[in-house]
Amino acid sequence: MTPLRIGFITGFHLKALIGVRNVEVTGVYSPTAAHRDAFAKEVRRLDLGQCRAQALSG
Repeated sequence: MTPLRIGFITGFHLKALIGVRNVEVTGVYSPTAAHRDAFAKEVRRLDLGQCRAQALSG
C-alpha cells in the first residue's frame, strides 16, 4: 500500500473511488497537517475506509 499524496487531482480520484467495489483508502500524506486531516476526514465521511493521516519523515 502507498499513501495517497494530496494535490489538486486527488479530490477527483477520491470521488472516482466511490464507484469501485471493495476499495479502501487507508492512508494519506501531505506536508501540511491540516490538509492531511481534512482529507482523512472526507474519506471517512464518504465511507471509503478508516484513512490515517500520515506525516512521513525524511
